[in-house]
Amino acid sequence: MANENGDYLSRFDRVERNLEVLTNDLVALAAVVNKQNESILAIRDTVLGLHETTNQLLGALHQLIDRIPPENLR
Repeated sequence: MANENGDYLSRFDRVERNLEVLTNDLVALAAVVNKQNESILAIRDTVLGLHETTNQLLGALHQLIDRIPPENLR
């Protein structure tokens, strides 16, 4: 609020300082979000790799089971 002398400059200075603080906070938050996105992408790549490896392992197990004679499966 401006005082009774009409000191709007000090009010604008406070608003500018607050905007600067908010801008700095937003920049810092954006950096954190970007880092989290990079981590999520790295985790996604790892999970996709594990999925492929698991599929290969299951395929190999399936092939091994198919090679067992049926009479030996009892």
